[in-house]
Amino acid sequence: MTIHTAFRVLGFFALLASILFGLMRVAAHQAHELDAESDFHRLGSLAGREGSTTITSRLYGIELKRGETATFELCFDDPLDPARWKDAFSVLVWGERTQTLGLNIPLDEPHLALVKRSESRSCLPLGSGEIPQDDRYVIDLYHPADTPIPEELLDVHAAARVLIRLPLGRLDAIAFFLTLLTSAFFVLTLPTMRRSGREKAPSARETVRDEARPTAKRSKEAEKETEFEADRAGEGHAARSERRAASFALGGSVFGLALIYAIFAIPRYSSLEVAGKSLLVIAVQLTVPLMLARAFQISPAALFALVRPRGDRRPVGRMVRYFAPIAAGVALSFLARQLLFWIPATGEAPITTFIAAPSGALAFALMGLLSPLAEELFFRGFVYGAFERFGTAMASLMSVVLFAALHYVQTSGSLGAFVAIALAGCLFTALRALTGSVHASVIAHFAYNAALALTAFT
Repeated sequence: MTIHTAFRVLGFFALLASILFGLMRVAAHQAHELDAESDFHRLGSLAGREGSTTITSRLYGIELKRGETATFELCFDDPLDPARWKDAFSVLVWGERTQTLGLNIPLDEPHLALVKRSESRSCLPLGSGEIPQDDRYVIDLYHPADTPIPEELLDVHAAARVLIRLPLGRLDAIAFFLTLLTSAFFVLTLPTMRRSGREKAPSARETVRDEARPTAKRSKEAEKETEFEADRAGEGHAARSERRAASFALGGSVFGLALIYAIFAIPRYSSLEVAGKSLLVIAVQLTVPLMLARAFQISPAALFALVRPRGDRRPVGRMVRYFAPIAAGVALSFLARQLLFWIPATGEAPITTFIAAPSGALAFALMGLLSPLAEELFFRGFVYGAFERFGTAMASLMSVVLFAALHYVQTSGSLGAFVAIALAGCLFTALRALTGSVHASVIAHFAYNAALALTAFT
């Protein structure tokens, strides 16, 4: 075992340990995340509930711990028309044991403008923040004795909702940076094979001709007949080779993408399950091409374009090989964040909903450090290489289109995020075409994802 191999083995186990530690942190956050919601109560019945007074009506109470973040909102089975609800009452959120006031929200026009409406109910966001100390926090409707809740609203039903989260902390940052360092080690030390300086292998047509080359004693008619048979055999072999290449490229790409979409269709209920699905996708992106390579007798290094980039022999070329893709990936990550503001969203993308919770944000950051290597080996290695014999334009088009199709499920509803993904695919594919290797695209993709993932801790 060489020293390089030993370091890679140690790095692999270090990466596994950091991923396991990160997933344990995801599980810890997931255990603290709670969406607590009270039953719907008629507003007219709240005055008789325990905790109500002559000027307050008790709606809900919940125990919260110091360091947690809580988001409070009220939901009603009514559209909350400002003409009916303006100044009907105020909403108080306060600590019952410590007698500390957290929120005081009047039903004025600015707050009623924040109401989120659906067909069945309307919800009014009250606010959010970090809990300063352990306490039982209650939600009361405040209405002075001389201005009770209007009678026309007493038959409306209301419920309180509290979203409880544990913010990302020091242990989460340690898990992230350990995964960042160990995965960066693999990205920057990808094994490569030397580019062959030998001439291209003879075509099937030339091989048949050489084997059937006529001797000096044969007649000119026999020589012509031999050449005709060689041409026909060579053309037939070439046609079969083209069909074989087309089936390898299209069939392998579609089959791999179909498996990934099947994994996306698996129901998920937690951040850990999403992380597990991401690991399955990574496994598919690596194993499907390897299975096809074995069937078609192609070396893994050639399949994934694990060769030295062009212009890599000089020290300056090696420096550019590392730093230029890193700079390009980081710059693109800043552009991607700006696109989210420049291009209006048509809805809420699934990935946006997922990373809203700390467990989802941490899982997204960890998987974002693992996916670049697998995605680049699949899209810029396997897919690009499989279609390259049909031209650089075809290889680039298929690589970008299939890459964007993979991420459409995550970004649907956010046009800005989808445009950013498409631009990223174009950049990574351009690096693959210019260098003839996946090294630059892997590094750029890793830098892009790492820069985006860092925002979870800033």
